[in-house]
Amino acid sequence: EPWIDRGTLKQIHLDLDRTFPELGFFNQSGPYHALLRDLLLAYSCHRPSVGYVQGMGYIAGTFLLYLEPVEAFRCMGNLLNLHHFTDFLMVDMERIGRFAAAFSDCLAIHLPPLHNHLQIVGVDTRLYIVEWWMTLFGTILPVEAASVAWDALLMEGVSALVRITLGILFVLQDQLLGASLESCLMVLTHVEEWFVAPSSPSLPLHLAPALASSAPVAEPRAVNGRGSMAREDLKSFSAALDFANALDISTDQFMRMVERPAGGGPKEDKSRLRSLLSQLALLTLQDEEAARRRRTNLQRAPAALWQAAAAWTGHGGG
Repeated sequence: EPWIDRGTLKQIHLDLDRTFPELGFFNQSGPYHALLRDLLLAYSCHRPSVGYVQGMGYIAGTFLLYLEPVEAFRCMGNLLNLHHFTDFLMVDMERIGRFAAAFSDCLAIHLPPLHNHLQIVGVDTRLYIVEWWMTLFGTILPVEAASVAWDALLMEGVSALVRITLGILFVLQDQLLGASLESCLMVLTHVEEWFVAPSSPSLPLHLAPALASSAPVAEPRAVNGRGSMAREDLKSFSAALDFANALDISTDQFMRMVERPAGGGPKEDKSRLRSLLSQLALLTLQDEEAARRRRTNLQRAPAALWQAAAAWTGHGGG
């Protein structure tokens, strides 16, 4: 631990409870809490040039569900040296921009109306693929569905992430097409609200079904305070996977797109950076507004409980 700065230590401890919260394995009272903490600390010491990056917990946590800690450390170290991970972990914006541009071209080929709309409203591709690919969809998909993305990545390479991302966007088209920039950003940064929760989220990955059920099993949920989500609005990962499996995109093909000479110039790069920063600021405002609504609801809850108790007592319940 002396090799790790206090800020990194604090961030690791904060993120432990946020790693696969539906499982309950990694929170403070969970059986894998200390194992995940130690693995993240060990990796941060192993690669001080990278340290700890938010999202690593999903990679480390998945390995711990399958492997003993030593093997999990070895596999994590190897995986994070492959594919897109090095560029994403080092926050190499030039390289991340290349991945984003290559993905945008794939989106234009396979979902042209959606690509055109997102271009018109000004959605920056980096706002969603960085989180989705860094965590292998762990923050947005049910655990069983995210495990399918793992299998595909290990078998096929980064093209699997491209195809699954296109599949997710395919099933979200109804929410994105025709929507404003603010609405598109809300959907793309809260995808977890749209996908079906597994019926047995507490099971380890190797004991759970290989794929989330195509039938909605979750109760209708409120979407960030924007009202109740109808059961028929919930999405199925199997539909996204069907679309992804029908696409013909190889890793070699995609990486050639990433490595091709970049277009534009410094002026265009600055314009894209300003657009990205403005969208991040908009997301911050949305999160603050959602937090205010949650606080208001919490403040109203005691009064509502007292009113309900008084009504119940008045009818002879006491």
